[in-house]
Amino acid sequence: MTAPGGPSKRKKHQPPTREGWWFLGATLLAPGKGFAPIFSDAVPAAVPAAGSKTRFLLDIIPSTFTSAFTGGNSLQILLLATLSGIALGRVGERGRLLNA
Repeated sequence: MTAPGGPSKRKKHQPPTREGWWFLGATLLAPGKGFAPIFSDAVPAAVPAAGSKTRFLLDIIPSTFTSAFTGGNSLQILLLATLSGIALGRVGERGRLLNA
């Protein structure tokens, strides 16, 4: 199996395609090689301990509307954005000016 524009679709004396140069560069330079072992000691400290599913779901609900934006939890912002979108969609004709 060859990549699009690979050897099967090229003529005999054409230069390598752009994908061929990227593949050659990635093979020779090996970007990212040795990156993971540098931070492997810090990973267990950064990953939070496993909790219950109920606690996770309760942590998504912000205590106030503004605390979702100041607390640093992006799931709370996503929940508020989703609920705000649903509320605007259900308002009907009275909320048409807000949807424009």
